[in-house]
Amino acid sequence: AIIFLAPISAFDQVYLEEDPRTNRVDDSLQLFTAICSNKLLKNSHLVLMLNKTDLLKKKLEDGVKVRKYITSYGDRPNTFADVSEYFRAHFIQVHKRNDISRRALYAVCAPLPMPQVT
Repeated sequence: AIIFLAPISAFDQVYLEEDPRTNRVDDSLQLFTAICSNKLLKNSHLVLMLNKTDLLKKKLEDGVKVRKYITSYGDRPNTFADVSEYFRAHFIQVHKRNDISRRALYAVCAPLPMPQVT
C-alpha cells in the first residue's frame, strides 16, 4: 500500500524553493497525480491522509482566508469543515481522473491522536 500524506494546512505556504510558482498544496496534488497514473504502482492500494488538520483549524480560527491563496476556493465559507472537504474533494477528483487501475482510495482527514509518552 502507498500511504500519501498531504498537509492541507500548507495552503498559505505559497511557494516551493525549487519552483517559486507552485503552492505547496498544488505540489502535493501534482505528486498524487503522478502516483495515481504510474503504471508501476497500479497494483498498490492507496491511502490518502490529509494531515496537519490541527494547524489548519488554528489558521482558520486566526482569520487566514483560503481564497486569498487559492482563488478557486471562491466564496465558500472559511470554516474547517468546508475547507477540509474542499481539499478532500480535490484529491478524490485527481484520483478519479488519473487512476489507471480503478483501485479504491481510502481517504482520511485526520490528526491522529498521538500516544502520550511518559
